[in-house]
Amino acid sequence: MKIDLHNHSTHSDGAWNVEELIDKAKALGVDVMALTDHDSCFGVEEAKAYGKKVGVQIIAGIEVSTTYNNESIHVLGYFPNNIVPKQIHDFAKNVISTRHERAIKMMKNIEEMFHLKVDYDYLFSSGEIVTRGNMARTLVHSNPSIGFKEAGKCVSNDSPAYIPASKLSTEEGIELLHNAGAIAVLAHPVLVKKTKISELLDLDFDGIEYRYPRNSFYDEERFKTMALERKLFMTSGSDCHGDESHAIVGTATYDYEQFKPIADFLHIKIEGVSNEN
Repeated sequence: MKIDLHNHSTHSDGAWNVEELIDKAKALGVDVMALTDHDSCFGVEEAKAYGKKVGVQIIAGIEVSTTYNNESIHVLGYFPNNIVPKQIHDFAKNVISTRHERAIKMMKNIEEMFHLKVDYDYLFSSGEIVTRGNMARTLVHSNPSIGFKEAGKCVSNDSPAYIPASKLSTEEGIELLHNAGAIAVLAHPVLVKKTKISELLDLDFDGIEYRYPRNSFYDEERFKTMALERKLFMTSGSDCHGDESHAIVGTATYDYEQFKPIADFLHIKIEGVSNEN
């Protein structure tokens, strides 16, 4: 059984809609896939229904954007009984307008600083929650002379045009998920540059994404050791966005026995697996 707990659709900054993403997962042999759009849960029910139709079980998730030590820290959340609670839906609805305002300000900066064109209709047609992934894709669409790598530099943390996505602290993001009964998992720790992972894990995280496409063998073993020492849940995720900036769904997976502690804790039944396993 192949389980991938980190993927994005057009409900945030993925290039594929829910059906396209699940079809790709099915084609690549993924049995269980989490939909974890950025600050969004709007595609989960659609994904569950389509996944059941084609034979890919969907885990309800979200990736909450937070800030710690002046650094962007992403927190993956997974929900009890595989149901997104109302307070998370309300949170996602509130994020839409702030994300749109931030996107407009950043793109205006990019127009002035980098002298690039911006198709705003294209930008806001690509998903409810607009992220830097949407912005980079819009820059490539609007300026055929540049590629995704150059566009990515324009929206990176180091870009003079950059504006932080969220004023939510990492502690507040974890609290948001815990109040909803969810577990909070540190996403892609290998991408954290300014802060010690041990310091972040002290913030009451429940788990760590120990397997990730950009990890070296050493990274994976280090994160696994941290999880075992702290008795944290372990997840594996591809962080698929359907474009060249990230890996494809199914790139980073693990099996049911590794996922079972989370399934048991959240009361999630995996189809085709007996309770005794």
